[in-house]
Amino acid sequence: MLSKLTAMRLLLAACVLFLSTALWAQQKTVKGHISDANNQPIIGASVVAKNTSLGTTTDDAGNFSLTVPTSITTLTISFLGYETRDVSISGVSNVNVSLTPSALANLNEVVI
Repeated sequence: MLSKLTAMRLLLAACVLFLSTALWAQQKTVKGHISDANNQPIIGASVVAKNTSLGTTTDDAGNFSLTVPTSITTLTISFLGYETRDVSISGVSNVNVSLTPSALANLNEVVI
């Protein structure tokens, strides 16, 4: 017969295993593609889960993959010379985003 201490250890181990599995299940992976208005991939665009430090950048084909908690509903996508966009990821696992050039990117003035 198992001693009380051994039984408690087994119960504790089972609880830890169950809770760690439950916590792991509260993550989702979002994949996507970032391009410009001409459907060209944007390399190195920043993809960040809004109001967090979780983020990644796009690869040389404009693709990204980011694992976030299921509570995250918005990604912020930005790249120098383009307007920053917030994209909803509620209920989706794949997003395709087209960034538009920033109005400031077309300035032809130099300040010395």
